[in-house]
Amino acid sequence: MSIPTNLRTGIDLLDREGGLVRIKRQADPVGEVTAVMTALEDRGDWSAVLFESIKGYEDWRIAGSVFSDRSNVAAMLGADRGRLVAELSDRLAHPVPTTAARSAPVQEVVLAGDDASLDHIPLVWHHERDAGRYISMGLTFVRDPDTGKRNVGIYRFMQRDARTLVPSLTSISNIADIFRRQEARNEPLDIAIVPSASPALTLAASYRAALGTDECTLAGGLQKAPVELIPALTVDADVPADAEVVIEARIRPGERHPEAPFADMSGSYSRVKHGPLVVVSAITRRTDPILQLAFSGHPDATNMAAIGHEIAIWRAVQASSSNVAAVHVPASGYGFHCYMAIRKEPTVEGGERGEQRNVMLAALGAVPQLKLVIAFDHDVDIFNEHRVLGALARRFQAVDPRTGRSRLTVIGDAKGATYDPSSFHREYPNSKLMVDATIPSDLDPGVRAAFEEARPGWHEEFDLDAYLS
Repeated sequence: MSIPTNLRTGIDLLDREGGLVRIKRQADPVGEVTAVMTALEDRGDWSAVLFESIKGYEDWRIAGSVFSDRSNVAAMLGADRGRLVAELSDRLAHPVPTTAARSAPVQEVVLAGDDASLDHIPLVWHHERDAGRYISMGLTFVRDPDTGKRNVGIYRFMQRDARTLVPSLTSISNIADIFRRQEARNEPLDIAIVPSASPALTLAASYRAALGTDECTLAGGLQKAPVELIPALTVDADVPADAEVVIEARIRPGERHPEAPFADMSGSYSRVKHGPLVVVSAITRRTDPILQLAFSGHPDATNMAAIGHEIAIWRAVQASSSNVAAVHVPASGYGFHCYMAIRKEPTVEGGERGEQRNVMLAALGAVPQLKLVIAFDHDVDIFNEHRVLGALARRFQAVDPRTGRSRLTVIGDAKGATYDPSSFHREYPNSKLMVDATIPSDLDPGVRAAFEEARPGWHEEFDLDAYLS
């Protein structure tokens, strides 16, 4: 099965695999779309959602929750769910160069000048107290004026009026660095905003690569095929030829305008910030476009970011220890938590090596947003929250009752995330907590057996569906 190289082929694959819910009833982009997505989540349905009729926008459809289910992500990337992070890490190590496209579906309809109105796009009002409609899946393409190299990142953009937006550019983002240099010269920065791209390109853009890395080549590695690009029409940027819609614009130097509140990755409302003005010069799209949203604060957005974080953590901890079996940044932790599964080996004398602490430190260094890292033995399914909480209840003591040694480590005054309300929306100072929930290596076999989880006594393979039918 080929890997989807654009959003609509990814949606078609999920439809065939049973991972898509189609909403045929007309839905309002102001509040109703996200209300339906939330109601599906409340029922335990993590399927991708395609709204096929949008109030006031006859030609448009809206896709959401595309990344809510990790099985869907694995399916769209043609990867094994159990080895998703390790496999994607290997693919990122083999980027595929981009190619020039021969056709451009995304330029079937062109709106320029005064006709390039954001009111022609069904931008979504996501949450009750948001400051306005937002582009929440704002893949932003920019060419670094100093190096000529391409950079792609994901940012949110608040619609200010029909022709302008205000972005949220975090201080640690690559585009913020590029814009600061351009603003120092009192020059605008050309950008192209792509709200609906291929699954591979979206994940590559969410992965924090070093400045100078072309995320389009990383996406090529993820999808095992080159990303086909075309020049934008009014700005100096290349864009995916088979995207759904492209908003060509320039970020003006010197101006700052209020942005937010907006319910961000933490699921709580961010403080009002001030960002530069983005002026739209053209909008190009397909004749029947799909607008994708990232449902901030929900598994859709947190999983998308988490997979990139897991890859970064995986690479860092592999350099620290070859005994790490798996890493997981769960959606329930809003990107702040990390679970690690480790195959512990005792020292020659049968004591603790302490490598679980080394790998936890490596994880904290790899992803500044993390503030809680828990290490488990490799027999714990860290992708199952029930198993995680059960292991934490049965295997962990804050202070080892045998030795009196603390199994908690607190690190203060470290860099964190501005979207964390408990840090009062400051990057630092920020505290980190490491929890060692592994079984001590120096236990006698009889004592260790007490930690084994009781399982059914039937060991033959069987088909559950045969029993249920």
